[in-house]
Amino acid sequence: PNSAVYRWPVDEGSGQTLTDAIQSEDISLNFSTWVTGAEFVGEAAINLDGSSDEGTTASALPEIGLNQDFSIEAWTEPDTKGTADVGALCYQHPADSNRVSIGYDQGGNGDICGALFDGNNFVAAASTPLPRNNGLKQVVYTYYSGTQTGEIYVDTAQGTGTRLPNFTGQSDDAFYIGDNPGNASQFDGTVDLVQLHGEVLSQSQIDSLFQDHPST
Repeated sequence: PNSAVYRWPVDEGSGQTLTDAIQSEDISLNFSTWVTGAEFVGEAAINLDGSSDEGTTASALPEIGLNQDFSIEAWTEPDTKGTADVGALCYQHPADSNRVSIGYDQGGNGDICGALFDGNNFVAAASTPLPRNNGLKQVVYTYYSGTQTGEIYVDTAQGTGTRLPNFTGQSDDAFYIGDNPGNASQFDGTVDLVQLHGEVLSQSQIDSLFQDHPST
Protein backbone atom coordinates (compact mmCIF):
# COMPACT_ATOMS: atom_id res chain seq x y z
CA PRO A 1 0.00 0.00 0.00
CA ASN A 2 0.99 3.61 -0.60
CA SER A 3 2.43 5.00 2.65
CA ALA A 4 2.15 8.66 1.65
CA VAL A 5 1.09 11.11 4.37
CA TYR A 6 0.80 13.98 1.86
CA ARG A 7 0.03 13.54 -1.85
CA TRP A 8 -0.17 16.29 -4.43
CA PRO A 9 -1.27 14.67 -7.73
CA VAL A 10 -0.77 17.96 -9.63
CA ASP A 11 -3.78 17.01 -11.73
CA GLU A 12 -5.89 20.19 -11.53
CA GLY A 13 -4.95 21.43 -15.02
CA SER A 14 -5.64 25.07 -14.14
CA GLY A 15 -5.60 27.50 -11.25
CA GLN A 16 -3.08 28.38 -8.55
CA THR A 17 -3.58 25.55 -6.03
CA LEU A 18 -2.28 21.98 -5.77
CA THR A 19 -4.69 20.02 -3.60
CA ASP A 20 -3.33 17.60 -1.02
CA ALA A 21 -5.31 14.39 -1.60
CA ILE A 22 -4.68 13.01 1.91
CA GLN A 23 -4.71 15.87 4.40
CA SER A 24 -5.47 19.56 3.88
CA GLU A 25 -1.95 20.87 3.28
CA ASP A 26 -2.56 22.40 -0.14
CA ILE A 27 0.23 24.07 -2.09
CA SER A 28 -0.30 27.65 -3.29
CA LEU A 29 1.32 28.35 -6.65
CA ASN A 30 3.01 31.47 -7.92
CA PHE A 31 3.35 30.47 -11.57
CA SER A 32 1.64 30.70 -14.94
CA THR A 33 1.98 27.51 -17.03
CA TRP A 34 0.09 24.23 -16.92
CA VAL A 35 1.02 21.50 -19.40
CA THR A 36 -0.99 18.46 -20.48
CA GLY A 37 -0.22 14.95 -21.65
CA ALA A 38 -1.15 11.32 -21.12
CA GLU A 39 2.13 10.72 -19.25
CA PHE A 40 1.00 12.89 -16.30
CA VAL A 41 -1.28 12.01 -13.38
CA GLY A 42 -4.66 13.37 -14.42
CA GLU A 43 -3.03 14.30 -17.75
CA ALA A 44 -1.77 17.59 -16.25
CA ALA A 45 1.42 18.98 -14.70
CA ILE A 46 3.03 22.33 -13.90
CA ASN A 47 5.98 23.84 -15.74
CA LEU A 48 8.23 26.03 -13.60
CA ASP A 49 10.17 28.75 -15.40
CA GLY A 50 13.38 28.74 -13.31
CA SER A 51 12.94 32.43 -12.63
CA SER A 52 9.99 33.32 -10.42
CA ASP A 53 7.76 30.24 -10.21
CA GLU A 54 7.27 28.32 -6.95
CA GLY A 55 4.73 26.55 -4.77
CA THR A 56 4.44 26.64 -0.97
CA THR A 57 2.35 25.10 1.79
CA ALA A 58 0.86 27.25 4.55
CA SER A 59 3.09 25.65 7.19
CA ALA A 60 6.12 23.39 7.54
CA LEU A 61 5.47 19.64 7.34
CA PRO A 62 6.24 18.12 10.78
CA GLU A 63 7.05 14.71 9.28
CA ILE A 64 10.33 16.13 7.89
CA GLY A 65 13.18 16.34 10.40
CA LEU A 66 16.47 14.91 11.62
CA ASN A 67 14.83 12.64 14.17
CA GLN A 68 12.22 10.97 11.98
CA ASP A 69 12.30 8.74 8.93
CA PHE A 70 10.76 10.08 5.72
CA SER A 71 10.88 9.84 1.92
CA ILE A 72 10.03 12.44 -0.71
CA GLU A 73 8.97 11.40 -4.22
CA ALA A 74 8.63 13.84 -7.12
CA TRP A 75 8.14 13.24 -10.83
CA THR A 76 9.94 15.80 -12.97
CA GLU A 77 11.52 16.64 -16.30
CA PRO A 78 14.14 19.39 -15.86
CA ASP A 79 14.33 21.89 -18.71
CA THR A 80 17.18 23.66 -20.46
CA LYS A 81 18.78 25.58 -17.61
CA GLY A 82 22.54 24.96 -17.65
CA THR A 83 23.97 22.15 -15.55
CA ALA A 84 25.91 24.66 -13.46
CA ASP A 85 22.69 26.40 -12.39
CA VAL A 86 21.21 25.57 -9.02
CA GLY A 87 17.59 24.50 -8.80
CA ALA A 88 15.58 23.55 -5.70
CA LEU A 89 13.06 20.81 -6.50
CA CYS A 90 11.81 20.40 -2.89
CA TYR A 91 12.91 22.40 0.13
CA GLN A 92 11.95 23.01 3.75
CA HIS A 93 13.76 25.16 6.30
CA PRO A 94 11.76 25.86 9.47
CA ALA A 95 13.13 28.13 12.18
CA ASP A 96 14.94 25.27 13.98
CA SER A 97 17.38 24.97 11.02
CA ASN A 98 16.34 21.35 10.49
CA ARG A 99 16.54 21.86 6.75
CA VAL A 100 16.00 19.42 3.88
CA SER A 101 17.15 20.26 0.35
CA ILE A 102 16.53 18.29 -2.84
CA GLY A 103 17.75 19.77 -6.11
CA TYR A 104 20.66 20.30 -8.48
CA ASP A 105 24.17 20.92 -7.20
CA GLN A 106 26.21 23.97 -8.22
CA GLY A 107 29.23 22.00 -9.39
CA GLY A 108 28.14 21.74 -13.01
CA ASN A 109 27.71 17.97 -12.81
CA GLY A 110 23.99 17.79 -13.53
CA ASP A 111 23.41 15.69 -10.39
CA ILE A 112 20.16 15.69 -8.44
CA CYS A 113 21.08 15.77 -4.75
CA GLY A 114 19.45 15.43 -1.36
CA ALA A 115 20.68 16.32 2.12
CA LEU A 116 19.65 17.63 5.53
CA PHE A 117 21.30 20.44 7.47
CA ASP A 118 21.39 20.04 11.25
CA GLY A 119 22.24 23.67 12.04
CA ASN A 120 25.98 23.09 11.74
CA ASN A 121 26.63 20.57 8.99
CA PHE A 122 25.02 18.80 6.06
CA VAL A 123 24.21 15.14 6.71
CA ALA A 124 22.66 12.30 4.71
CA ALA A 125 24.00 13.58 1.39
CA ALA A 126 23.16 11.53 -1.70
CA SER A 127 23.32 12.31 -5.42
CA THR A 128 22.91 10.81 -8.88
CA PRO A 129 22.78 12.18 -12.45
CA LEU A 130 19.43 13.55 -13.67
CA PRO A 131 19.62 14.48 -17.38
CA ARG A 132 17.65 17.49 -18.57
CA ASN A 133 15.10 17.34 -21.41
CA ASN A 134 15.09 13.56 -21.26
CA GLY A 135 11.51 12.73 -20.35
CA LEU A 136 9.63 12.55 -17.08
CA LYS A 137 11.64 10.90 -14.27
CA GLN A 138 10.82 9.61 -10.80
CA VAL A 139 13.05 11.16 -8.12
CA VAL A 140 12.97 9.67 -4.60
CA TYR A 141 15.03 10.83 -1.60
CA THR A 142 14.90 8.68 1.54
CA TYR A 143 16.19 9.57 5.00
CA TYR A 144 16.87 7.14 7.84
CA SER A 145 17.11 8.96 11.17
CA GLY A 146 18.76 6.09 13.05
CA THR A 147 22.05 6.61 11.24
CA GLN A 148 21.33 10.00 9.62
CA THR A 149 21.84 8.54 6.16
CA GLY A 150 20.11 9.39 2.90
CA GLU A 151 19.66 7.70 -0.46
CA ILE A 152 18.46 9.07 -3.78
CA TYR A 153 16.90 7.22 -6.70
CA VAL A 154 16.04 8.14 -10.30
CA ASP A 155 13.58 5.80 -12.02
CA THR A 156 14.16 3.20 -9.25
CA ALA A 157 17.96 3.17 -9.72
CA GLN A 158 19.83 4.05 -6.52
CA GLY A 159 22.50 6.74 -6.82
CA THR A 160 26.02 6.28 -5.50
CA GLY A 161 27.20 9.89 -5.20
CA THR A 162 27.41 12.14 -2.15
CA ARG A 163 27.29 15.60 -3.73
CA LEU A 164 25.40 18.30 -1.87
CA PRO A 165 22.55 20.43 -3.20
CA ASN A 166 24.75 23.30 -2.01
CA PHE A 167 22.09 25.95 -1.72
CA THR A 168 20.72 27.55 1.41
CA GLY A 169 17.87 29.90 2.11
CA GLN A 170 16.18 31.94 4.74
CA SER A 171 14.13 30.09 7.32
CA ASP A 172 10.43 29.93 6.54
CA ASP A 173 7.78 27.66 8.03
CA ALA A 174 6.62 26.17 4.73
CA PHE A 175 7.37 23.32 2.34
CA TYR A 176 8.50 24.57 -1.08
CA ILE A 177 8.50 23.03 -4.53
CA GLY A 178 10.54 24.71 -7.25
CA ASP A 179 12.37 27.20 -5.02
CA ASN A 180 13.81 27.94 -1.60
CA PRO A 181 12.93 31.08 0.38
CA GLY A 182 14.97 34.20 -0.23
CA ASN A 183 17.80 32.71 -2.26
CA ALA A 184 16.66 32.65 -5.90
CA SER A 185 17.20 28.92 -6.39
CA GLN A 186 14.29 28.34 -8.74
CA PHE A 187 13.86 24.99 -10.47
CA ASP A 188 13.42 25.02 -14.25
CA GLY A 189 11.22 22.20 -15.51
CA THR A 190 8.01 20.21 -15.35
CA VAL A 191 6.76 18.78 -12.04
CA ASP A 192 4.04 16.15 -11.76
CA LEU A 193 3.10 14.03 -8.75
CA VAL A 194 4.78 14.92 -5.39
CA GLN A 195 4.41 12.72 -2.29
CA LEU A 196 5.83 12.71 1.24
CA HIS A 197 6.04 9.33 2.95
CA GLY A 198 6.48 8.96 6.70
CA GLU A 199 8.98 6.12 6.36
CA VAL A 200 12.11 5.02 4.51
CA LEU A 201 10.78 3.54 1.30
CA SER A 202 12.21 0.15 0.37
CA GLN A 203 13.42 -0.72 -3.11
CA SER A 204 10.27 -2.76 -3.71
CA GLN A 205 8.05 0.15 -2.63
CA ILE A 206 9.91 2.53 -4.95
CA ASP A 207 9.56 0.01 -7.78
CA SER A 208 5.80 -0.25 -7.11
CA LEU A 209 5.33 3.53 -7.07
CA PHE A 210 7.23 3.73 -10.36
CA GLN A 211 4.97 1.16 -11.99
CA ASP A 212 1.83 2.93 -10.73
CA HIS A 213 2.67 6.17 -12.58
CA PRO A 214 0.93 6.68 -15.94
CA SER A 215 4.23 7.52 -17.70
CA THR A 216 5.44 3.93 -17.20
